[in-house]
Amino acid sequence: MALEEFARHFAQQPVPVSVDATGTRRNRRIVSFTRMTTSGSGDDLRCGLLRVHRRSKIGASPLMVCARLILIVLSAAASATARDPLLESSRWRFFEDPKEIASLYTNDLVQEIGGGVWLTTDRGLALHDGTQFVKKEIPGIGPSARFHNLLYSADGTLWIGTSEGLAKYIAHQWHYPVRQGNITALAESADGAIWVGASPADDEQFARDKRGAAPRPRTTVSVYERRSWREFTSADGTFPSLPVRVLFGDQDGSVWAIFGDNNGHSEIYVYSGATWKNVGREIGLPSVEYLSLAQTRDGAIWFGTAGHGVLRWRAGSLERFVGDRFASSFTAASLLPMPDGSLWAVGSPAGTLLEFRDGAWIGHSVRQVGVTGRLVSKIVYALDDAFWFVIPGRGVARFDRRGGPWWSYDAGDGLPESARVSCFARTGDGIQWVGTTHGLLLFDGKRFSDDRVPAELRGKPVSALLSFPDGRLWVAIASPVPPPTIWERSPRHIASQWRRIPPFLPSGGKSTIHAFLRSRNGDVWAGVSGDVKARGVFRFRNGSWERLSGSQGAGTDDVFALAEDTAGGIWAGMRNGLSRFDGVRWSDFDAQNGVRFEHISALCAARDGSVWVGGNSPNAGVSRYAGGRWTHFTVDSGLASDDVWSIVEDEYRTIWVGTARGVSRYFRGQWLTFRKESGLAEDHVSASTLLGDGSLLFGHFDGAASRYHATSSDPPRSFIEPLPERVAHPGFLTVRWTGSDRFGRTPAKDLLYSWRLDAGEPSPFSPATAHTFEELPAGEHVFTVRTLDQEGNDDGTGVSATFTVEPPFWRTPWFVVPTVVAAVGIGFATAIAYQRNRRWKRAQAQLLSELQRELQVAQKLQNALLPSVDPAVPGFEITGICRAASRVGGDYFAYVWDGEDRSKFGVIVADVTGHAMQAAIPAVLFSGMVTAAARQTTQPAELLELLNATFWGRASRNTYICCTVALFDGERGILQIANAGGLDPLHRSGDSVTAISVEGERLPLGVAENTRFEQCEKKLGIGDIVVLVSDGVVEARSPAGEMFGFGRAEEAVRRGSTAFEVRDSIVTEVTAHMGEHEQDDDITIIAVRVTG
Repeated sequence: MALEEFARHFAQQPVPVSVDATGTRRNRRIVSFTRMTTSGSGDDLRCGLLRVHRRSKIGASPLMVCARLILIVLSAAASATARDPLLESSRWRFFEDPKEIASLYTNDLVQEIGGGVWLTTDRGLALHDGTQFVKKEIPGIGPSARFHNLLYSADGTLWIGTSEGLAKYIAHQWHYPVRQGNITALAESADGAIWVGASPADDEQFARDKRGAAPRPRTTVSVYERRSWREFTSADGTFPSLPVRVLFGDQDGSVWAIFGDNNGHSEIYVYSGATWKNVGREIGLPSVEYLSLAQTRDGAIWFGTAGHGVLRWRAGSLERFVGDRFASSFTAASLLPMPDGSLWAVGSPAGTLLEFRDGAWIGHSVRQVGVTGRLVSKIVYALDDAFWFVIPGRGVARFDRRGGPWWSYDAGDGLPESARVSCFARTGDGIQWVGTTHGLLLFDGKRFSDDRVPAELRGKPVSALLSFPDGRLWVAIASPVPPPTIWERSPRHIASQWRRIPPFLPSGGKSTIHAFLRSRNGDVWAGVSGDVKARGVFRFRNGSWERLSGSQGAGTDDVFALAEDTAGGIWAGMRNGLSRFDGVRWSDFDAQNGVRFEHISALCAARDGSVWVGGNSPNAGVSRYAGGRWTHFTVDSGLASDDVWSIVEDEYRTIWVGTARGVSRYFRGQWLTFRKESGLAEDHVSASTLLGDGSLLFGHFDGAASRYHATSSDPPRSFIEPLPERVAHPGFLTVRWTGSDRFGRTPAKDLLYSWRLDAGEPSPFSPATAHTFEELPAGEHVFTVRTLDQEGNDDGTGVSATFTVEPPFWRTPWFVVPTVVAAVGIGFATAIAYQRNRRWKRAQAQLLSELQRELQVAQKLQNALLPSVDPAVPGFEITGICRAASRVGGDYFAYVWDGEDRSKFGVIVADVTGHAMQAAIPAVLFSGMVTAAARQTTQPAELLELLNATFWGRASRNTYICCTVALFDGERGILQIANAGGLDPLHRSGDSVTAISVEGERLPLGVAENTRFEQCEKKLGIGDIVVLVSDGVVEARSPAGEMFGFGRAEEAVRRGSTAFEVRDSIVTEVTAHMGEHEQDDDITIIAVRVTG
């Protein structure tokens, strides 16, 4: 402390003050020294030494120089103990396989709310599911398309900008093209509007224009709000005729844009709701090339430049970091504001990252962990507290900021290359020993070394280790010349620390000691394989060795594993089975008494009295023996692999199994698996042990090891896809969910889920992410899902979603009340009829006649609403029918927009809840609404919104309308669909039949007052057939009660080559399916074929 205080005292003495380019006085020693020692890198320390020497030449005293040098040395020592986390290679993962990510020339990356990470490259699109990147195809996009930008908007839509147009992905459906052109920028403003920048694909056109060789190409910026597009263009002088490079929405709702070419010319404009203006001139930005924009939590706007560092505009003033060796000349291709208010910058050189925190820039050099290349073009902060880096030409990289539970070790940490870790032992003096095929090592928690190993043992293959409480260690060497040798390490206080123990095995035959065991009574046991006379189980007692016989297996077979259970029994795992020694005799286990496999490779006697047995023969897996019963686990049970090499119990009595394909942890009756993508150095595990600090150490082949140390108990998160507020009877509903590990330690494919409906029993944890309910009871329901990660954490009570199943019509008030009244009336009439039978019969006949007349009136009303003829539209073959049920089900269909444009027409298929007059009267009302609304708009989604706004409040509370609207555009060859609780139309193209599903809200009309509907587009080809049906088709029941279903409907659509044949095919199939069963509901079918 005296030396440090001395150094600090003299380091604070006055030093020469320099002036930077702005004329500001700076104390270079203090500023530079603070910055130099923050990162802890060797380059910065060397720079600091040079600066001190340089200053000493201009008058600093030798004593002061000495003090500064001492302080630098002390700081270097401190920074050596506090290593920059960015330099820990185990936290980094690189994705550099072009087969996995489509191309190494990566462009953009974004993360969705469910945790998936999307990546664009020059040749395609890929999704990282928590384990690996998987290529994704966008239907309809050309093979030559280049994928540029990504945006994940607040409403859950993924937007993809390509060289051939804009695509979007929502509710598991692709929509392309949403916008034409070469998309070069995407952004979302504070009000939720989507901004899209498009520029000509050939940037050379702009360069030629400067020479007057070509007219300026047009740049456009479009905004999508309220389901309509508005376009700004350079052609009208709104902004310059330069490619739009960046779009950015700030906290106040303004949109910023960087326009620039490949010649280094850039201009920055901002749109604040009225006009675009050149903000660069207004705030005094220098004339340099700009690459990136960002806004930090304090409202400051940051500008990243090419070779001129980072600028900040805050509180009306522009700040330049002149003289800062990090931020003044850096190429900032991407800026990332963090939730804590800090800012990160990446760019060029690729091995340098900048962090702005507490008013100062900090530089991180990460070239030594593999971040190299020409440029890092993007940095993204993920939900799991990780950084993703886009490195064009190198792929992408991921850095775990918190550090996962897995630490990996290799040759750089002292392990011999290509060595297999064979065994572990921790002696009573606290030293952790590691046996490998290339020698004996010590592990200090950070590195492996052979510093304390005698020369005679270095490089020798170690097959088994045995530790003693007094610090002694036995080391079995697999000698090429039999017999194997055993070396003993004596406690430290004994001068002659290492000695060779006389061999106990015959010298004539080849043998290997695979396992040592020290039992609680002090005996030493050895498991040996080899020649007949030199294999089996050997015991060292009272200074001498003996070979235990009496068992066909343990006495004569190769032995690979030993364990002692809580009762003192010794278990021996052999090539051909398993045996237990109770102190007197051996008991053998084989296929007849529970052991399902041979070649026992691993044993573990757990503290609860159970014994775990692993094998590496085909389909072996692991078995648990407890209470005289065997329980077997294989890959089908969730085990990583059936090829088991090690078993260990941790301090929490959890069993860990090392296999040829990862590590499996048995927790709450579930197997949770870790593999290389989870953090393991390698998948193939060769040995395992529990370390003194409670962590687990796993050895691998090829000179690698992995260490597991739980670092966090943060639970994963569960997500339920949006559910409809109301579900129609009979309660058919599919619920989908997903989850994400908050810190990315569990790949998405290894998460497990448990769901529960209402107060029922939760389902067992499993990988399933969806469940279908076919007949839910009426009423309000609560669906809950929980997620379990590999570390055994779950999200407690999980997340829940509520929905209501509508009651059948006979349980609704409009039916129950009249029925009760009728019942009372019938009862009263029955009492009177008892006295006056003839009058009762006349009353009954009159009632039946009135009911029949009501049905006839309802039938007439329904028939009057339906089209009398199908429209004749050039390029289409159209047919529609409605076959009423005996009770009239409320189906309705109509053709709209067929008289305005002969190349277009629309179809509306609707189903009013209820039957007879209860459905007929709202249908009449709805028919008039359709006629009026169709005059106001030709967009299906807007038509549904108009109908919903009109129908809301005009019908009874329990009356709703399920409706599908389809617009056929023959000129453009597309179909537009909007859906309000109706069935998805079926699209047949060739032999393929698919359902056309619409994103967004699909609530029936009349459920909610301000429902917003979406619409989708589908490209149609000549010969394509589109079929719209009502629920009376799919819900038609056979005499046995089986519904017709969607599968049979799709098969019926495949039959027939014309619209009429397809229509008749569906009718025929449904009729045959119902047989003698009464038709319960109306059957409506509209079939349209594209003919030209």
